[in-house]
Formats: sequence, C-alpha cells, structure tokens
Amino acid sequence: MLHEWAMASQVEILVREEDIPVREEVKTFCAILGLEPYHLPSQGRAIIALPEPEVDRALTILKKFPLTSETKIIGVVKKKTLQPRVLIETVLRTTRIMDTLVGEMLPRIC
Repeated sequence: MLHEWAMASQVEILVREEDIPVREEVKTFCAILGLEPYHLPSQGRAIIALPEPEVDRALTILKKFPLTSETKIIGVVKKKTLQPRVLIETVLRTTRIMDTLVGEMLPRIC
C-alpha cells in the first residue's frame, strides 16, 4: 500500500522498522523462511495517512478504543520527488529501500 501511495503522490515515504507492529511469532516465521514480514497479508492492521496537524487528534481518538489502543506513527512523508519510493529505517539506524514484493503473495488463511 505504501508503494502505491508513494507512486500516486510522487513522494518519498520513510518508515521506521522498530515502530511497525509485527508479532514475535511472525518475525520468527519470516526469519526461518527468509521472508519480509511487510510482504505478508496483515489482517487486522490499517495504515492511515493524515496531514501532520491532524495526527495528534487522530491518535487521541484511536487510543480510546481497545482495538486501536496500540495505534502509533510508523513513518512520515518526506518530500516530493521524481523517484517516488518507500524507505525503511532499520533497527540498526541504517536506511534502505523497502522493496516491493517480487512473485506471488502468500495466500491468506482465514
């Protein structure tokens, strides 16, 4: 989804890996299989993009409800660019391009 937003808006988006909510069992599963957790279907998660002046108000509202109480900011839109992309700041404080999925997405198991 972030890639589509970056392309449509011609912007660079920076997300912080440590702020992306990924359960430990998912991290372990991905490490064993050599997968990126960001390429897996993530049911029960949502990404909301807001103008900066609206962020605090939205967080206050969302944190009032049990299902959205762990809401957090995971990144920012950095700048307009001729090369739209999504960057990820790793837990080691290095920055790399967050690649798009190559091949088929794993099926959802519902």
